[in-house]
Amino acid sequence: YEGPGACSRSVASCAKQRRWQQGLGLLRDARKAGLELDVAALNAGLCCASGWVAALELLRGLRGAGLRPTEVSYGAAAGAISRTPASWPLCLRLLAKAATAGSGPGVILINIAISACGKAAGWARSLSLLSALRLRSLEPTASTCGGAVTACERAGKWAAALLVLCSLRHWSLAQGSNNLSVVWNAGIAACGAGGTWAWAFELLKTGRRTTGMESDIVGWNAAISACGRSSDGAQWAAALMTLRHLLSHGPEPDAISINAAVGACASGAKAWNWCLHLLVSARFRGFLLDRVGDNAAMRACGRCSGWPWSLQLLATMRRHCAPLGAGSYCEAITSVARDGQRWEWAPLLLGDMRLARVAVDVAIYNAVAGALSSCDQWERSLAAIQDLHGEGLHASAATLNAAAAACATGQRWQEALFSMQQLMQDQVPGFSLDAAAFGSVVFACAAGSRWEKCLELLHATGIDQPEVSAYNAVLGALSAAGFWRK
Repeated sequence: YEGPGACSRSVASCAKQRRWQQGLGLLRDARKAGLELDVAALNAGLCCASGWVAALELLRGLRGAGLRPTEVSYGAAAGAISRTPASWPLCLRLLAKAATAGSGPGVILINIAISACGKAAGWARSLSLLSALRLRSLEPTASTCGGAVTACERAGKWAAALLVLCSLRHWSLAQGSNNLSVVWNAGIAACGAGGTWAWAFELLKTGRRTTGMESDIVGWNAAISACGRSSDGAQWAAALMTLRHLLSHGPEPDAISINAAVGACASGAKAWNWCLHLLVSARFRGFLLDRVGDNAAMRACGRCSGWPWSLQLLATMRRHCAPLGAGSYCEAITSVARDGQRWEWAPLLLGDMRLARVAVDVAIYNAVAGALSSCDQWERSLAAIQDLHGEGLHASAATLNAAAAACATGQRWQEALFSMQQLMQDQVPGFSLDAAAFGSVVFACAAGSRWEKCLELLHATGIDQPEVSAYNAVLGALSAAGFWRK
């Protein structure tokens, strides 16, 4: 290199092209050659760092060379650190160091810190950092506000997100910012995540007047999704009306719009037929749909005893969608299981998965076992759970729940008790005995008239609050055995 300037330009070029390893290699070669690097070269190296270890090492090297880190230095280091999950404590530490380094942190560094806190649902810290900008007489950017609103959305704090949006009028970005629609859309999504669909539509309506910008399809999709997340599940009609408005007046809806409307209808108690209508109409109009809408429709059909429609949707997905995933099969099996008399479809669908080479997971086996146990097919249910172990999969509390329910049906309390003890002794990764699974084991013992085992389980197992059904099962077993005084 002719000098530090040439080195920094080469490293910066690597950073722009995302060739981080090559950029760091150039920096190491320059050091070995005895070249005295300046702050610009090391800042370029920080932009190349793809992890917190390399970023902190370069920052220490900058101080070790007697150079003073600039705002760009701290911002580049924080940017590299923020690519690592759960990195917000390190970002805040850098923010504190920058605050004691003379000029203090700028908008870029605070943006990165807000974004890192937002990924960890640290909404309170994000709002605190946003307030720090005002105290330093700095104007936030659209990215700053968007990061804070997104943090509120991930934490379910929709009211706090509204406060951030209300404060936009005090800042210069309230009009004319091309990125402001992103902030507004994040606010609509936050209201949807909080189940406040009315506020989502209010933001959609006032967005144009407040920001001077047309609402894009992202905001409309967020509002439709909010209808599906309403607490009463009764806003599916509002979702349909919104979709009709988009088809008539624009902006042009996309596959996400259709999926959001289907999801809203699926949340309604008696709107499963609208799910089917939307999917058929969307495919007729040429929409390329993914599995999200179909899975939601199958779930809705299953709740309303519409299992034949679930199977029909699965067949339609084979023709129109990419290769089916385990989630689609799981919805179909669960839909069949709810009918209570169509157990034969569960193993058939499992076999179809294997023929299609779809990866079978624990949820699939749990659904199959549950479908079989609900139809008095306890032997087949236990066999399905044995197949789970044969596949090298780890059982869950739902697996034990299905197994115990099957054992109760066949009065095989020994198998239920053995399954629970085996899972607890083997310390299966991710297994945690919950109240539902424990209650099923107690019910299996009660069905086998083993009241003494029921009492032993209630006193020996570390379940803080067993379900009421577990106590009812014990009382029934004691009463049947003539021990009413117990």
